[in-house]
This record gives sequence, structure tokens and C-alpha cells, in this order.
Amino acid sequence: MRCSASFSRNPNDLYAVIGIAAFCVSALVIFKGVLDFVRVRKDLFLMEKILSDHRREIAASRVI
Repeated sequence: MRCSASFSRNPNDLYAVIGIAAFCVSALVIFKGVLDFVRVRKDLFLMEKILSDHRREIAASRVI
């Protein structure tokens, strides 16, 4: 009697599973990198806005 398993004994099946798993891990790493980039870019734009507002306040106080 042959036991039915989810994987066959063919090594190519194992390599396919390893390849798919590696692809999924790399996709998650890329996704995390993109999210970090967007978050940092948003923070930098916010800092730039704060600095420009501060410069505007300083310039306005010198005029008066």
C-alpha cells in the first residue's frame, strides 16, 4: 500500500516549494521596504513644512 502524502518524492517538487517560499519572503521584504520609504518620505515632508513655517514666523517677527 502506498501512503498518500502532500509531497511526492520528486526533488523538483521540494525545489519548487523552496522557490515559492523564497519568492514570498522577498516580496514581503520589498513590501516592508516600500512602506518604510513612504513613511520616512512623509516624515521628511512634514519636517520641511515645519521648518518653512518656522522660517516664515522668524521673517515676520523681524519685519515688525
